Amino acid sequence: EITFTSADEMGNVTEKYIYIEMMGRRNNIIFVGSDRRILGCLKKIDMDMSKDRPVLPGLIYEYPPKQDKVNIVDDSLSAITEVLPVGECTHQMLLDRIAGISPAIAKEICYKSQNNGTNLLDEIIDFRHLVTDDKLYPVNIVKDDKVADFSAFEFEHLRNDSIFEKTDGFSKMLDAFYFEKNREEQK
Repeated sequence: EITFTSADEMGNVTEKYIYIEMMGRRNNIIFVGSDRRILGCLKKIDMDMSKDRPVLPGLIYEYPPKQDKVNIVDDSLSAITEVLPVGECTHQMLLDRIAGISPAIAKEICYKSQNNGTNLLDEIIDFRHLVTDDKLYPVNIVKDDKVADFSAFEFEHLRNDSIFEKTDGFSKMLDAFYFEKNREEQK
């Protein structure tokens, strides 16, 4: 939620809000007035698309429903332990139970626990420390001499077919990725 004030045509100052929702395929940016009514949105979601939560100008903004997942950074280790799969780990099991991780991070956690002979919880704790101890760094993932993706750390599960190039900052990392993507699209 980003809150700011602005003046209308009559000079009245009111608060307005921008909500940036990043939920996989359901990403959206929603502009909301002081009365909580939606003034505009990047993706309009009508009743045919979602009976539970339409997002259209004029409707009252509602927060997305809370997912029934534990948060990898904020929740206690005991809460995380309760939802961990018993037996073999798949990345989809982690995605279904833990908030705050991408499919690639879920794959990495499972890969490391299965191939390094470590406990799944230990790998989650290691990842959690990367985030909370500010040990993330910008890296481009290079495949076939092209920047194929980017990340905030190196993935062990991609080491056999990728090269990881650290960059001087997250902006340069993104510039390199989108430059390559744009060049590929223009071919």
